[in-house]
Amino acid sequence: MRIYADLHLHSRYAFNTSPALTVAALAAAAARVGLGLIGSGDALHPAWRAELRRDLEPAGEGVYRLAGGAGPLVAATVELSTVYRRDGRVRRVHHLVHLPGLEAADTLAAALERHANLAGDGRPIFKLDSRELFARVLDAVPEAFLVPAHVWTPWYGVLGANSGFETLEDCYGDLAAEIFAVETGLSADAAMMRRVSSLDRCRLLSGSDAHGLATLGREATVFDLPEPGFAALRRALATGQGYLGTVESFPEHGKYHWDGHRACGVRVDPEREPEAPCPVCGRPLTVGVARRVAALADRSAAEGAARVGHEARHVLPLAELLADLGHKGAGIARARAAALDALGPELPLLLDRPLDAIAAHDPGLAAAVERMRGGRVTAEPGYDGVVGRVSAG
Repeated sequence: MRIYADLHLHSRYAFNTSPALTVAALAAAAARVGLGLIGSGDALHPAWRAELRRDLEPAGEGVYRLAGGAGPLVAATVELSTVYRRDGRVRRVHHLVHLPGLEAADTLAAALERHANLAGDGRPIFKLDSRELFARVLDAVPEAFLVPAHVWTPWYGVLGANSGFETLEDCYGDLAAEIFAVETGLSADAAMMRRVSSLDRCRLLSGSDAHGLATLGREATVFDLPEPGFAALRRALATGQGYLGTVESFPEHGKYHWDGHRACGVRVDPEREPEAPCPVCGRPLTVGVARRVAALADRSAAEGAARVGHEARHVLPLAELLADLGHKGAGIARARAAALDALGPELPLLLDRPLDAIAAHDPGLAAAVERMRGGRVTAEPGYDGVVGRVSAG
């Protein structure tokens, strides 16, 4: 079964997230997007875990579905943050942990509760070295697997400009051998990832890191799993059996694609300008993903693109396409609802639906989708926390 999966998202119990993020609301939004599998997010938070148990029912080995059998499958996931000192500098790294069910989440919570306030934030913060945290995860739940999150982002990506690490081995030591997938993040894509040969052994995972319903499914991973479950998901990422590829935002859309300084409105193209302080205030610029990838790359951009070896498609949210076509305010939501009612869920509509079927509903939308699929877009890249602007209009 071919499915789109978004395995990186949050509940309303994580910091800076929408109060609308309930189990039922996530399931309904995921169905409208066309996701067949989502992560639970925040599986170590006791209140959220209780809600997951209340609102979900088992639907296979280690996966769940909304009680009554509706909506996408749900896998137990959590993002963990580590902040610690190593070799005289502070390290900040985020990690996605995938668990073989809610019972395993109970076990892991019991093992880690003395190291972080699990009830205080759905993405708990640990003052543990990344390798030590990973070791504790595996000791508690040997079947679990860890995926370094949004690996290139400057503040919390394992390979980001401020991490102090240049390889997975630098961060995770001997346990790097247990890592078989990494998350691309919103400011990078598959072609950029494949410029770095040390990541060749890793499958690529794309997820939305959604903090609200509107961003669910803005990135996804594509699988062909005959019997979806935790073991099949793990096998797909570890071996490639059942792994089809990624659906990515255009990397310019990400809020850390280029260097920049938000306070001064300065955005710097790393291909044209050397790394330098902010020309306005003289403070260091936030080094973006594009420059960081180039710094660690041992392949050209063309070689990276040639080595992707799986589906790697780019997508713009339907709401943004409709805004480019002139819809405004509440009219965007109405037009989106009408398109989904007529043409089906969002990701299949944008990526798979025949253009003539879209044109029968809205010729302008069909033209925008055709441009998007062909990569014929204009972009103002994001920088230093400012979301980029990408248009197929």
